[in-house]
Order: sequence, then C-alpha cells, then structure tokens
Amino acid sequence: MRPIKKLIAGLSLTAAGLLPLSASAVTAPALADAHTNSALPANNFGNLPTLNVGGAYSSLMQFDFASLPAGTTSGSVAKATLFLWVNKIGSAGAIDIRTVTGAWSEATVTQATQPTVGGVAYTVPVTSAGNYIAVDVTTDVKNWIDAPASALGFAFGASTSAPSTNVFLDSKENTGTGHAAYLDITLVGQPGPQGPQGEPGLLGPTGPVGATGFQGPQGLKGDKGDKGDTGATPDVTALTAQLQALQLLVGDLSKPVRAYIAQRDGSAAVVNTSVNTVDRVLKIANPGFAIAVNPFANRAYVTHRDANRFNAVSVIDTATNSLITIVSDPSLVNPAGIVITPDGTRLYVANSGSGTVSVIDTASNAVVATVPVSGPSIGIAINAAGTRVYVPNYESNQFGGGISVIDTASNSVIATVTSSAFDRPYGVAVDPSGNRVYVTNESSGSVSVIDALSNTVVATVAVLPFPHGIAVSPDGARVYVSGTISDGQGAVAIIDTLRNNFVRGLVIPGSSPRSSPQGIAINPAGTRVYVASTPVTVIDTASDLVLTTVAISSANDIAFIR
Repeated sequence: MRPIKKLIAGLSLTAAGLLPLSASAVTAPALADAHTNSALPANNFGNLPTLNVGGAYSSLMQFDFASLPAGTTSGSVAKATLFLWVNKIGSAGAIDIRTVTGAWSEATVTQATQPTVGGVAYTVPVTSAGNYIAVDVTTDVKNWIDAPASALGFAFGASTSAPSTNVFLDSKENTGTGHAAYLDITLVGQPGPQGPQGEPGLLGPTGPVGATGFQGPQGLKGDKGDKGDTGATPDVTALTAQLQALQLLVGDLSKPVRAYIAQRDGSAAVVNTSVNTVDRVLKIANPGFAIAVNPFANRAYVTHRDANRFNAVSVIDTATNSLITIVSDPSLVNPAGIVITPDGTRLYVANSGSGTVSVIDTASNAVVATVPVSGPSIGIAINAAGTRVYVPNYESNQFGGGISVIDTASNSVIATVTSSAFDRPYGVAVDPSGNRVYVTNESSGSVSVIDALSNTVVATVAVLPFPHGIAVSPDGARVYVSGTISDGQGAVAIIDTLRNNFVRGLVIPGSSPRSSPQGIAINPAGTRVYVASTPVTVIDTASDLVLTTVAISSANDIAFIR
C-alpha cells in the first residue's frame, strides 16, 4: 500500500546501504515535461527551459523506460530514485509530488486541459538552487513497470504546507545546463559467469605537471642597465576631458539611480530606486505620455500627447527638478514616444497624430528636422550606436505601412520593414547589440522579432492579449513586455531571447483596466524592472517575481538617471 504522504528529509546522491553484487543501474530520462499557468489557462508551455512550480504554476513530467532490459518486472527493481535539478528559487519551501492518472501531451497540455492526478505521494523540501534533489519513488516505478499504461508521470505543485514556495526546475529543453530530470533505477538479478580477461588498455594520457620545486639560491646582482629615454609628457587637458566625459556618461556614482516618471495627471515623479520611495513630484502643466533623459545635460524630456491639444515637449532640469522650458512646433502633432541619441545631442519624437518624426536639437531645444515615416506612430527606439531609429506605424493594417528605419546621419527613412505579423504595432525596443528589434502588436497579443541586419521579421512570440511597452535587459537575454490580460488586469510577459520563447507571465498587483500598464524600463544594473502601472511595480530580475510597489497613481512612462 502506497503511503499517502512521505516527507523526504534530505537525501544523499549516493546510496548509503549495500546493494547485491548482481545489481545494475539503468537511467530512464524525461520523455515529456511542461508547466501550466492558471493566469494563462489556454497557453501551452511545453518547450520552455524551466518547469515552474508555485504560485500560478504547476508542472508535469513523464519518463521513457525504453532503456530497461527486456523482461524487466517490478521484482527486478531494488530501488528507483527521481533526480530533479533546481535551477532557481523565487521563494524557498517545499513541493508536493502526485502521480498523474490521466493522459496528457507535452505539446498541447494547458491549465484548462491538464490531466487528473492522485493524492500527495511525496513532499520534498527545496531550500537551495544549483543542485539536485533526490526522491525515492521505488513504489511508483514498480507499479508503472507492471502496468505500463499507467506510467503517466508525476505532477509537481507548491506544497500545502508551504504555499508560498516558488521554484524553477530544469526541463529536458534546457540544453544550456544539461540537467534534465531522470530516474535512476537499480535492478537486481542472478550474477552471470565471469567473462574472459580483456586485452590490455591503451597507454593513458600524460599525467599532470608535478608541484613546483623549492626556490634555488639567489643569483649575483647584475650590472646596472642603461638609462631609458624620457617618456612623453601626458596630455593633461585631453585626459581631463576624457574623465569629465566619462563622469557625465555614468553620472555621479555617489548618487542613487533615480527613476523619472511621466504621469497622466500632469506631473513628473522622481523615485529614489535604492529605497523605492518618491523624492519629489513636480508639476509640468499637462498630462505626460513618454519620457527620455539626457545624462550629459541633467535633462528629462516629457511628451504631451493630445493633452487638450497641447502638442509639446516639456524640458526638466534634473539637477534642480524644475521645469525650464517647453518645446512647441507645428511638426509636433500628438507627440508620443521619445528617444535621445547616445551623445545627448538629438531627440527623436514619434507623432501619433501624423506620419512624421520630429528631430529636436537639445542645445537649442528647437525642432531641426521632420522625417516622414510610414504612418502615425506611438512607439520609437534607437540602437546603442545611435545610427538607426525604429518607428512602428500603429495603423499598419489601415495604411499598409510597417516599421520605418531612420538613418540618423541623414534623418531619412532608409528601409521599411513589412510583415503580415504586424497588427497595430505599438511599442518597440532594440537589444544592446543592435542586431534584434522587438515590436509589440497590440491587436494580436504578440511580439515580432526583427533581424536588424536584413530588416526582416524572423520570429513572432505570443505574449499578452494587449501588449504595450517593451524593454530589453542590458545583457540581451530577456525581453519584458507590459500590457493587460483578458480581464483587463495589468500584467508583464517575459521572453527568452535565445529561443524567442515566452517564459512566464506576472500579474501586476493593484492595477485595473483604467490603469493599463504602458511604459516599462530596466534599471542600468539590470537587476530591477519598473512597470508604469498603478501603483508602479518593481520586479526582481533574478527571480522574475514582483519585489515591491511604489505609491504612484498615474504613471505612464519611466526613464533612469543619476
């Protein structure tokens, strides 16, 4: 009789007892594995590199017994151990393991179609990552060998004794580590006759170099060498200029990183990100839509999109946190997204009320060029080299446009990326290498991936029903997407850029349809993601879990500066 619940207190990865001399070990690898998400009940996650357990997530796993010798019965099994690799821990605790009693498929299983399971068979503490945990599952494996049709695997969930548990196990798709789950099955039988002695083996490789010997006696002092030539006099002026430029670029490292937040209530909030508190709220007269910062000149720039027909860009002095001027120009028609060149000399503003991009000189705060693009646009992004600006045409389905690519040297469109995958393209971001461009499609709930070298769409990833903002981590490994799910609740989707796969979704606490998250940004260290929700949500990138919130009521976009 299988016990209803076994507490696994901590198992060694080697057997403590002695096995018969005739024992042999066979490995049964994972045949299928997947996790499901109650927040996205219709989505399949069978091809992801991790199996998420806890919160909205539960996981399934089935094994391949083809490696067992013909004629193996339950009586041949001395012991069967399940090994699981813990990739990462969001919240330590314990997981419950149940046997699966209904059929399922890795390629199709979802929260809505997940199979039936039995009662809790095992409870396993999970307290550290980067190691295997081992579970004695001999009884279940014996049952499966006697009745192969019942070998439907295990289901994993947060333990009822530790409901806050959140862990990430390696799946068989995680080729980066090679730590897929497996069963180690020890078989016993009668020993066979001793075989003949084998031929001598090949000569082994040369052994390692031996330890360094004792130091010998010091030699006689040599003759004094000739005097060298006098070195060049350093260019103090040039070195000083370089140091000053570097300080402007990284900011004063003694100061905390600040998040500047454009708000729909006509203000801008300043958040000290070291403690996630609001330091200052300043009035900028009209509702703000998007924001960009200039570390070279202590400036922040806020666009005002159709704010009582107030078509302008506000300029804020970030040293004094005061409004210093407003840029207005006939070319600014419902200005929306805004980006700044890496050298801080030019602003590019997407006009959602016309098919143009306005170029502003930051020294004079004046529009110096207007670039026609493929249609009205909301989002805009610039590559790290400052050579290309990417502008999605939000009305692509209506006007037949796509993503306009602007050459910043000539301020002209040099290419237009078109694809049937574009469906009201909204937000856009470029990875740090400049090789990939990511675009959110508001109507199709997806992200299109563009190869920046060929200007073609190479992948489309399903994310949220209504995606808006998008940001790429500093290492280029993750893409974070803000938007809403089907009930209007705010959410964030996470994409693995190596495989262009949806990794997981996070529900934004406290948000509502009236405060659908728009902007999303990652701090310079790459450790935190800030979502312009109500309140502002802070996500820890190590665990991909919500860390805290900041009490701000009408955030729309976020940028960072020291």
